[in-house]
Amino acid sequence: MKKNSLIIFVILVSILTFSACNKATDVTEETTQNEQENVTKDESNVDIEAIAESYVNDILNENYENAYNNYTMNSKLKDAFTPDIMKAVMTQLTETYGSFIKTINSSQSQSGQYNIVSFACEFEKQFISLNVVFDTEKQIAGFNYTLIDNPSGASTEESNVPDSITEYEVAVGEEGWSLPGTLSIPKGEGPFPVVVLVHGSGPSDRDETIGPNKPFRDIAWGLSTRGVAVLRYEKRTKHYAVKLKNVTDFTVKEETINDAISAVQFLKGHNQIDPNNIYVLGHSLGGYLVPRIVNEDKDIAGCIILAGNTRPLEDLMLEQYEYLYSLDSNVDDEETANLDFIKSCVQNIKDPNLSTNTDPAKLFSIYAPYWLDLRNYNPVEMAKQLQQRILIMQGLRDYQVTEADLKNWQEALENKENVTFKTYEKLNHLFLEGEGTPNPNEYLIEGHIPNEVIEDLINWIEK
Repeated sequence: MKKNSLIIFVILVSILTFSACNKATDVTEETTQNEQENVTKDESNVDIEAIAESYVNDILNENYENAYNNYTMNSKLKDAFTPDIMKAVMTQLTETYGSFIKTINSSQSQSGQYNIVSFACEFEKQFISLNVVFDTEKQIAGFNYTLIDNPSGASTEESNVPDSITEYEVAVGEEGWSLPGTLSIPKGEGPFPVVVLVHGSGPSDRDETIGPNKPFRDIAWGLSTRGVAVLRYEKRTKHYAVKLKNVTDFTVKEETINDAISAVQFLKGHNQIDPNNIYVLGHSLGGYLVPRIVNEDKDIAGCIILAGNTRPLEDLMLEQYEYLYSLDSNVDDEETANLDFIKSCVQNIKDPNLSTNTDPAKLFSIYAPYWLDLRNYNPVEMAKQLQQRILIMQGLRDYQVTEADLKNWQEALENKENVTFKTYEKLNHLFLEGEGTPNPNEYLIEGHIPNEVIEDLINWIEK
């Protein structure tokens, strides 16, 4: 399998990390009463942090058999997280983020009935939190990892908030799903126009952090230093990963749309925000869904689509893997088998007989309601009906959302007076500059959103 294919899995293919078969990044499972028979009598007083530390050390030291046999796991995890899967997970992780260097600190948290012990670790290219999940019986019920900022607070770059803006911690979202966020506001007298940033696929923080890059922070600071406020927030699938794990009727409304609408509602009542100048910017999946978001709230002044796909998500999944596997001009047997599996999932998703009873393992490990909700959604057709202003921006080195998608937008919308297009020759899917054949390694090279993009956004907003 091609190195670094995991980064694509994180960005697009892994729409819901809590889905049942996403063993590469989240194998958390829920225990049931009949699985509790393996719990030993003295485990009620056991130190879960000590167990977690030993468990993680075995995995980091490639002692996969020990990690599998020497700890009490619930039966679902025991079936799912075998030594071979452990090895595959860690191989993908180190191929993408480099070798493990050290553990920096540990912490404990709780999500519903689960206790989570997290170890902040430094790898060569990224700080990563390794998380061990315990159920109510103190059995290990899951192991996953998340990308984090430097736990020491240091950074490879200047990270101080610009002097010309003020940032506030805020909370947005529906009742029961509150999401922490950051509102960046220019200093001076308002009210100010504002942009809400909507994430792409997969669990994402408010900065849309990928490796050393924080494109949403770049946009927030770039716009707010030029007089436009910006709201960014943690994505629901990141902040509530465990809580969402067993939700079987999950759709893009819960993943993205409802929280974006809640963010807009929050801003309408803010005394430093101009309620008549609220814009929504969606990246990747967020761009794909922006027409639905704006269609639900007619008060939104306009929308910005960054690398928004027009084609179905399942088609992009297949196309991305075909591209990645072609990079060395040699598709091996394992890759061929993977492509066959992906093609079968695509076929199942498009099957007219798809129902809520379809096994999610046949649907990229995502429950059928997610796909059924998107079946009749055409972002281009919905965008054609919008009266609000639309700005569509596309990097021409993007191999995830390509010029085929841009062409679909252009053919449908280029004659509409409310639509503007901007393209950028050197930019990739993250709107970062690169050279040569586009590949996922670029996402691990530190970069920033170019000033040209920020200026185009400002000019369009002020137009």
